[in-house]
Amino acid sequence: MSTYTTPLARFDSYTSDGGLGPLLITNNDRPPLGSFVFGPAYDGTCFIIKDNRLYYCKPKRPEAWPALYYIEVGPRQLPGKTGVFHGGQPHYLNANEIWYIQGTGNGLFQPIPTNAKTGAQSPKGAVSVTGKGIYHTGQDGIYLLANNNDIKITEDSLEPLFRGDDKNGMLGVDSMSTSWLFSYKNKLYFGYASSGFSYPNNVIAFNLQTNRVSYYTYNDGSDIQIRAVTADLTNDRIIAGDSTGFLRVIENKAVTTDSGTAISWEVQSKDFTMQTRKHFPRWVKYDVDASSANSVTGALVLDGAVHQSHTITGDRLTKRRLVGTGNGNTAAVRISGSGPATFYSAEFE
Repeated sequence: MSTYTTPLARFDSYTSDGGLGPLLITNNDRPPLGSFVFGPAYDGTCFIIKDNRLYYCKPKRPEAWPALYYIEVGPRQLPGKTGVFHGGQPHYLNANEIWYIQGTGNGLFQPIPTNAKTGAQSPKGAVSVTGKGIYHTGQDGIYLLANNNDIKITEDSLEPLFRGDDKNGMLGVDSMSTSWLFSYKNKLYFGYASSGFSYPNNVIAFNLQTNRVSYYTYNDGSDIQIRAVTADLTNDRIIAGDSTGFLRVIENKAVTTDSGTAISWEVQSKDFTMQTRKHFPRWVKYDVDASSANSVTGALVLDGAVHQSHTITGDRLTKRRLVGTGNGNTAAVRISGSGPATFYSAEFE
């Protein structure tokens, strides 16, 4: 049996190209296989970082990525790490630099270098905070880029940690390659891995108004490593994903135990110094509600060592606690315990 085609009975050779309708679009390419995606911008443009290139899609067309829709940012040996929007404008970060991406579309995007002292060390190593600036991770600390000025916010209080040293029960930073920054409400959270861990097992929270610092570790029989963190806005909570695939809620004030074990905690004042003489304290007062706690202990710390400790019970019993003979160049007050308690103030004289 043979096959054949039937010729057209009629052939149109008169209709112009314009009469045939719009041309077939041939540049709706798939997204490139990059390392980080962020967006969209106000006009619906999304961005993908691949090596040292910043690709962008057609506005409001996240499925369409023309092959030539990209710009090169920085040298090839420094691939991009992450990107953030600040003030409505995209910013691109590699390990050493931050670039402001100027422009509004294809052919108009241009990378403008900033005065940043460093870039970001991981895909989650930068976050934009309204009214503050761009917080980002360097090898030696956390920086804040604001008003074209980059300052290191961990220089004064946390510098030893970024040298890998343990300090006051806080473990030193071993690697910044998996670290993350996360902002929620009035706090900035920083997760980092200490020695022997692949993912962050330590979390430092910065109060963005008071600049007070809190340090957390999580354990349910073994140390929990947090790979990712996000906000559940509907239920007003912070959700963390650990290295074993479990989702957990952190910073929940309604929960006072970790897997049934009372949570241990510790707070300490700064080290007070006097220029003309040593501290020679005689007594300490603690204003603490310890009525619901498992245990609470107050301590006077001289030159970094506990000089005198006191057991605290009851609800805000502020009697004088006598201190043994001793002096030091620096003095601080430390309150520690387990279970729920409220610390109001402390003084020594």
